[in-house]
Amino acid sequence: MIHIYSQHISAPRLLYILQELFARRLGIDYQLTDNFENFKSVAGPKINYSYVECDGVLQVLPHDIISEERITNHHFSVKHHHEWDTIMFEQPGTIPFDIFAASFYLLSRYEEYLPHKVDDHGRFTSNQSIAVEYGFIETPLVDKWALQLKGVLEKLFGKIPCVTPTYRFISTFDIDTAYLYRGLPKDRQVKKLIKSLTFLNVQTLAQQYNVNKGKMQDPYDTFAYIEQVTHNCEVLFFVLSGGKNEYDELIPMETTEMQHLLTSLSKKYAIGLHPSYESFDKKEITLAEKNALAKTIQKDVIFSRQHFLRFQLPLTMNLLLQSGINEDYSMAYSDIAGFRASTAHPFQFFDLESNKTTALTIYPTLLMDVTLRYNMNLTTHAAISKAEQLIQEVKQVNGVCISLWHNSNLSETNNWLHWKEVFEKIHTLASNR
Repeated sequence: MIHIYSQHISAPRLLYILQELFARRLGIDYQLTDNFENFKSVAGPKINYSYVECDGVLQVLPHDIISEERITNHHFSVKHHHEWDTIMFEQPGTIPFDIFAASFYLLSRYEEYLPHKVDDHGRFTSNQSIAVEYGFIETPLVDKWALQLKGVLEKLFGKIPCVTPTYRFISTFDIDTAYLYRGLPKDRQVKKLIKSLTFLNVQTLAQQYNVNKGKMQDPYDTFAYIEQVTHNCEVLFFVLSGGKNEYDELIPMETTEMQHLLTSLSKKYAIGLHPSYESFDKKEITLAEKNALAKTIQKDVIFSRQHFLRFQLPLTMNLLLQSGINEDYSMAYSDIAGFRASTAHPFQFFDLESNKTTALTIYPTLLMDVTLRYNMNLTTHAAISKAEQLIQEVKQVNGVCISLWHNSNLSETNNWLHWKEVFEKIHTLASNR
């Protein structure tokens, strides 16, 4: 049990970050008090989170951001540190910064609420994040801080009982387009046919004909292969079940092909929603797509990942909650692999606008096939090397490693030749504890 003294024991941000660090990451019981005399007299590990002087305890001097209720553009320095890797909200306590304020800033995605530019898809861009600017995007910094804080406490007070989480690997798949040809509406079949004729592409003409005649397996039908590779790990599928935007190239849910596929997958795996491109700010779209998917698989749908990783804080997350979604897997950048929220652990979404902890659990995604192949422009060898480095970071903090692949990109078509090797190697690396 760790005893913590603060003059702001009802501050939502403090309550949130203590739960995240001590309960979720370290598995350590703690008690928060604003009674200074009781705090001084109690035995055991103690943290004085105040400016009040107290001998024989670990003191962390608090930054205003923890007790505030509003969103403020605080100006602070970020520094590399020989013991703590990187620090921010620097304070002259027993440790050189306010670890609670810094962790809260990163986990709450505070910077994404501040004025910023968006890309062509309306997304916060990675190059505006302090993690990219100061070079810790590939480090689960919050988790490392938590472990180091435990180490400092144990040096002062001796061994602290804890129940640490265990490393997990979750292999996830977004089904944007289940099939290249099967189940396609006639107008899209014709478009593909015209494109092949225009470029005199005999190979794709023959492929489309043979697939539609049942003489050849559809190139995007990689589901048996996925089952073979992932037989020893946790698997989740995210299904694009609606959408009329040019980026929503789904096979219609009502087709026999999709009905059969989803019925089959739902017998073996958990199925989540892949809300369409336009859904990020429209509850009615998310809810309709969720209901359509649930009707098909005859199961409730409680987790999701936004198509194109397109979300806006806190709007999208609150719409997901209102639609009955309890878990979201969208926390990643599309252009760089790593730790967008500086953590490898699931965490509760904190709504800064209402200044409260919500019931939505965020599962941060570590790496995505498209990110490695196109946005980071890595060779297959370099992609495996980068994945190995990032997976090791997750293992060191007993986190959850979440990979994202698309069934279509395992077809080895459209510049994805040899990427099955990357997929298989990453699964071997991530599956080994």
